[in-house]
This record gives sequence, structure tokens and C-alpha cells, in this order.
Amino acid sequence: MDEGRFFRVELPFVFWPDRRKLLHFGAVDWQATVFLNGRELGSHRGGYDAFTLDITKALKPGGIQELVVSVWDPTDTSWQLHGKQTLHPAGCSYTASSGIWHTVWLEPVPMTTWQMGCSHRC
Repeated sequence: MDEGRFFRVELPFVFWPDRRKLLHFGAVDWQATVFLNGRELGSHRGGYDAFTLDITKALKPGGIQELVVSVWDPTDTSWQLHGKQTLHPAGCSYTASSGIWHTVWLEPVPMTTWQMGCSHRC
């Protein structure tokens, strides 16, 4: 089984003048690398926690925006936690699954924000 996947979507231009644009991921299993218009925005490891990336500077002025998320999940072939998921299920184990499995949303925020205790990239 190939443990890597790419998710690609074309989005219309987002116009919120004088606002930063944050792209939130509720959860991606397991390692995600996010690209917007060919520019790598960042990556995250962990299948159960949320992360956020600021996409403001990667947006093209007008037109279609291309969002690509590369997801890699070695399941039980590496050190990360994987619960009962396995590439070779038997008994009480589960067939492996991975990818974007929680809500993804875009949020306009003021150009200057106050963050207290932010544990993810903002």
C-alpha cells in the first residue's frame, strides 16, 4: 500500500481587504504539507490535532487559487501512534485510513491580532 496521497482543489479568489486569511485544518492523518499556488506554506505532524496556516501572502490577486495538501501516513511501519490501524489487519485491528478527516475552513482575521497560548502555527 502506498501511504502518500495528494489532495488538490481549485478555489475562487478570496477578497477580504485589510484582513489576513487563515486556513484551519481540524485534523489530517498523519503528516500534512500544504501548498497554495505552488508555494509551500508549512507542514504539520499528528493525526488528531488541529493546525492553522496564514495563506495571505500566497494568494494570487484575482483568479483561481490552487490548494494542494500532501498527506503521508506510514501507519504501522514507523514510530508514530496509530491505534489499531494496520496495513495488514487481522483480529481486532482496523484497516488503515488516512488523509484530511476533519473540517477545513478559511477565516478572515484583522491584520493585527492578539494570541495568547497559541499552540499551533498561526
